[in-house]
Amino acid sequence: MAAIQINPGLLLLEILIFFNSALETSAQNNVYPCETFGLDVANLTKSPFWYLDINDTEACSLPVNKTIDSCRFSFAVCNPLPRSPFDCYNCTAAFTSDYDDQYKVGLGTYRADINHIVPGSGAFIIANGIGNISSYLTFNCNTSITWDYKESLNGNKIPESAYRGIIYSKYSDGITYTISFGYAGACDNLPTVEPTTNHIIPPPEKKLSTTTLVLIM
Repeated sequence: MAAIQINPGLLLLEILIFFNSALETSAQNNVYPCETFGLDVANLTKSPFWYLDINDTEACSLPVNKTIDSCRFSFAVCNPLPRSPFDCYNCTAAFTSDYDDQYKVGLGTYRADINHIVPGSGAFIIANGIGNISSYLTFNCNTSITWDYKESLNGNKIPESAYRGIIYSKYSDGITYTISFGYAGACDNLPTVEPTTNHIIPPPEKKLSTTTLVLIM
């Protein structure tokens, strides 16, 4: 298995931020699709999608019954991914491969009636938690990491310096990925109002896999 580079302390903070925010908003009835609560996500929303190549055989192979040495992770913010080249209806994130045209794995479903952005203090999460395979993208304050947007139908590459790591847990009924990034936009304009949005419900509480426990420890 490829080595996973991640800061365990920050990971725990990110998970706590997500669950606390989700619990605070779960009882609300008003829905404001893609409300950002003053967070700076303008560049993220302008690109049709963002992508990053991941050299992690286990992470890439987990959803399928074959070995995938590396894969490309892509995601869109406040919109579904384009149908081409992902061939995934209403997906917000996906794995693909340049070496296997049949390898296309959706990692969450876009819904306009649920806000995918979960704000926190100095961080926020984009939650794609619907379906058997779900993903949670965590963005933590780092003033030195900017995501430069260029207008292109082919998307924009995630800065390599932004990528912190990926963890994954497989359950009897699904797989959950948590992918972490540094982002200067998580530092500016921290939210000043309480969230009033129905967020995606977090995955059910289950025991973490051996992989996740080792990473957290």
